[in-house]
Amino acid sequence: MGREFLTMNNLSARWFAAGLVVLWSATIYFMWSPRPYWPDADGYAFHMIREHWVAHPPGYALFIILGRFFLSMGCGPYLAVQMASFSLTVAGLAVLYRLLRELLEVPRALAFTGGAAFSWIILLNAQTGTSHASDLLSVSLLLWAAMRLPGKESAASWSCDLSFAAALFVCAGFRLNTLIMLAPLCLLVAWQNRGRLSFWIACAAGAVVIIAWQIGVIVTFGGWDAYAALAASMNAGNSASSILLQGVTAATILNIGRAFFWVALGTLPFWLACWGDAFQGLSPRARLALIYGLAAFLGPLLAAACYLCTHPGLVVSTVPAAALCAAAMVSPTPARWAWKPFTAAAVATVLLLFLVSPIVPPSGKYQAVANGVFLQYSVWAAREGVFRTTSGWLREAGLGLMLPEHRRNELEHGERWRQHFERIDPSR
Repeated sequence: MGREFLTMNNLSARWFAAGLVVLWSATIYFMWSPRPYWPDADGYAFHMIREHWVAHPPGYALFIILGRFFLSMGCGPYLAVQMASFSLTVAGLAVLYRLLRELLEVPRALAFTGGAAFSWIILLNAQTGTSHASDLLSVSLLLWAAMRLPGKESAASWSCDLSFAAALFVCAGFRLNTLIMLAPLCLLVAWQNRGRLSFWIACAAGAVVIIAWQIGVIVTFGGWDAYAALAASMNAGNSASSILLQGVTAATILNIGRAFFWVALGTLPFWLACWGDAFQGLSPRARLALIYGLAAFLGPLLAAACYLCTHPGLVVSTVPAAALCAAAMVSPTPARWAWKPFTAAAVATVLLLFLVSPIVPPSGKYQAVANGVFLQYSVWAAREGVFRTTSGWLREAGLGLMLPEHRRNELEHGERWRQHFERIDPSR
């Protein structure tokens, strides 16, 4: 089967791609949440109702603009942010396919794009109404632009250099913190192109645009004082999950465990696709793609694990990075592609989405933690709008006294926020 798949003609490839699109669309339609699932969606929908143009720091301005476009087309506030997530996911998959085609022939590029589309992380983010969905597009775009740069002492290539600068802006415009997490990738790209003046001019221009854009975000937010105060408040609340700031505690260990578990579950098919292959035989281009992919994978993973990883949206950026790593590893010859474990893992992770559901109510600490880390991220939970933080599940299990005071305050604040939002949007 694997050999026949790899030798399919163009017509067969088109039919295979069409089948993937239909199956993926049906899956998204089935798991589409009719009411807010993750808390992010409430926040973004609130900004739609109040006619804001930016959200909480760092602003997520391009996502809000896209959501307001769908709002102007007649969508309700929640549907508008869902459509923003969905459209960004579709665009991200298209760019990811172009990225993979830099290294792979059509059949394997299609298969890897399909693996990303049906990834546990991507399916969850495609329809829940969150700016994290933009990471699939922005990281794929940044990696694709980086791969097209000529590198080292080559002559000026203004189109490629400006494309990379534009990709930097897209990443920062949707999620500035994603670009910060991709600093290792950006430094590697800069080193690889260190001898080209056109690259530095384009990047300097891109940096100026990003800074000007963020200044505009701060002004729109209400000025530096308001922006800085809310940013400080958010960081103070998030710091409890940071092993860098708090050391080894139950909360920081849980944060690290969540990050690595979610990334493993979301990217496992790609690592299995190159299972058993050594690093020998890679072309210089494939080695460069592998280095870029690892930098784009490890940067967000370690940042999320060491600071804040409260739901799988925070590690969406690892999916295109893992796909590029796998593409680089299997690129020398089609025979290196371990298609059976890749397919088995891809199918298994999709089945998990459909088969698991949270334990309601949890009867103890371990069931509450299982709900918060894994079981609530399912088709059933998305459709029913069942989401709680791990602290929320612990309180529902009658273990609220285990929680530190700041977590209890967060739960009470979250409940007041939900009640307020329901009052200003009675249609829900």
